[in-house]
Amino acid sequence: MLTFYKYLFYRLCTSNLYEYLKKYFEISSPISTSVFIITVLMCLNTLFVFYIIEYFNILSINSAEINTIYALLYCFFLNLVNHLLFVHRKKYKYILNVYSKEPLDLKRKRGVVVIIYILFSIISPIIMSELIRSNDGL
Repeated sequence: MLTFYKYLFYRLCTSNLYEYLKKYFEISSPISTSVFIITVLMCLNTLFVFYIIEYFNILSINSAEINTIYALLYCFFLNLVNHLLFVHRKKYKYILNVYSKEPLDLKRKRGVVVIIYILFSIISPIIMSELIRSNDGL
């Protein structure tokens, strides 16, 4: 799983996303931007897991009752871990070097997986929250 996130980090660093976001936001580097985006995607995946647990009544967790401070602490901790995994001791240089040598056909296949992961991470919590909201109204 860590290999996938390293590849996701590589694709985010080498995409034009940094140049696009730089027009609208004050961003320091593509490396920090990529770490932040990965953290946001992981937080959205965690939210999706909480919605699944709530929807199927696996545990007695109500996602509406989760304290905002705990959620922010979790996101901060996740960002710290991602920083240690991708940036600390210039690990990003190794990651960028390893994946820059991949063949074009493999790059396309992995690119499709990255796009599917990003779309799933963004859309799935929205769909689950709507499902939970519609079931509460019944």
